[in-house]
Amino acid sequence: MADTPNIDELREACGSDELSHVFTFLQSQDITEDEGFLIRMGDDSTQLRAKLEKRNDTIDEAFSFGPDNEVAKAGEDCLVESQVRDHRRLDLMAQLLLLTHEGIEEKKAHIEKIKAIQAQKRVRRCPDPEYARKMIVAIDAVRVRGDSVGGVVTCIGLGSPVFDKLDAELDKTSVSIPATKGFKFGSVFAGISSSLEVYQHAYH
Repeated sequence: MADTPNIDELREACGSDELSHVFTFLQSQDITEDEGFLIRMGDDSTQLRAKLEKRNDTIDEAFSFGPDNEVAKAGEDCLVESQVRDHRRLDLMAQLLLLTHEGIEEKKAHIEKIKAIQAQKRVRRCPDPEYARKMIVAIDAVRVRGDSVGGVVTCIGLGSPVFDKLDAELDKTSVSIPATKGFKFGSVFAGISSSLEVYQHAYH
């Protein structure tokens, strides 16, 4: 058995021995920290941008004293150098914000991948471990008498495209499975017995 002190610490922190929970916990922690960094860095960049705008006005005011005023000219030169440097800082902050945002999306994708792998490993390939256990219990209850059970899959979708609607694609895919005997989307024909005021079906 490999020595894994860091993994063991994470197992204790997340309260689970499953590696999928360990890595999901770790990635979720990182995402929370990164989101906090985005907020702080966003506030800092906003403040720096405001500072640059105000300093630019000050440079214009210093320039108005004319080239003969040595103090104003020296102050203007200093402000210009600071302006150039802080513009570079702002650019770097923008790059950091972008990299951090990309990192968050990447970690979210890894979490979904881990969940998918774990779901495939389960006997019923169900992403929810609690319902996976319920499914196994229900199947085992009828298996002992040489019988089998069916099930209902509820899919939730957002959006309403003109063509290739979600219900059309699901219908085509589901009914193509030989064991599928029916397909219901929404309230189906129940809506015909209601008035428009009660049953509002939006078409876009």
